[in-house]
Amino acid sequence: MTDQPMEDRVLVEVTVPAPADAVWKALRDRDQLMQWFGWDSDSLGAEVDWIFFDHAQPDDANRVLHFGGMPDRYEVIAQGDRTIVRVVRSAPVTEDDWNAVYEDMTEGWISFTQQLAFLLARHIGQPRR
Repeated sequence: MTDQPMEDRVLVEVTVPAPADAVWKALRDRDQLMQWFGWDSDSLGAEVDWIFFDHAQPDDANRVLHFGGMPDRYEVIAQGDRTIVRVVRSAPVTEDDWNAVYEDMTEGWISFTQQLAFLLARHIGQPRR
């Protein structure tokens, strides 16, 4: 932990045409996670378990999912029949080059969050392949 002031930065934000409960379920239900998160590979199940269950701290009441060992979190914000989904990163204000450290992770969050939005907008209930 650091004593430096922290700053939140939105890495990706999408508006999903689905209620917040459905979006939260897509972040917390393993079967749904397997339909949108990551790449289609033999190791996907282990990766989903490690990131979203073994090392995640969900705040169900506020629909915020913190990831252990990472400065990132998902936020799910109800907006009527739509939902805003954000990936937010907390980093020290004085750390100029922290973006470079997490660049690959940032690109992953952008891709995966777009896949989540696509699932909920156009592919709900359908298998990935």
